[in-house]
Amino acid sequence: MMAGKNFYVNFELRGWDRAIKEINKYDTRTAMKIEDAISKSTKAIRKGAANRIHNVSGDLKKHTTSSFNKLKLEGTVRAKSPTAHLVEFGAKAVVMKAKDTVMINDTYGIRRYFVEAHIPARAAHPFMAPAYNDQRPILIKDLKDAVQP
Repeated sequence: MMAGKNFYVNFELRGWDRAIKEINKYDTRTAMKIEDAISKSTKAIRKGAANRIHNVSGDLKKHTTSSFNKLKLEGTVRAKSPTAHLVEFGAKAVVMKAKDTVMINDTYGIRRYFVEAHIPARAAHPFMAPAYNDQRPILIKDLKDAVQP
């Protein structure tokens, strides 16, 4: 999903959401293990995503962040770049003609307007989904270990 300059990918662990929402039914030690598992996996997904980024400037890697909300038991990994979705999913070639105006900020911060632009196709280089897919079985194992006596 794209919103503003942030790129969000939301992944779910079916069935675990209910168990995690009922964390108050667990003892303190179990609750801490669940929190730790989610927090640790969130950081690992961010690191895995950053290591997979094909970005020459390093800007996308530098702006890939993670956070953990202890109250919601929710981990978030974000790629804070206006081009993150293009890297993850790729893009078709686009030709914009005179009816559209293309505005580009150059390296000096000067806005330049063009009445025609040729934007080449870009192949997808997924970084978020593979990072999640690698971490998912580890997260599930850690959650199972946390809730089982």
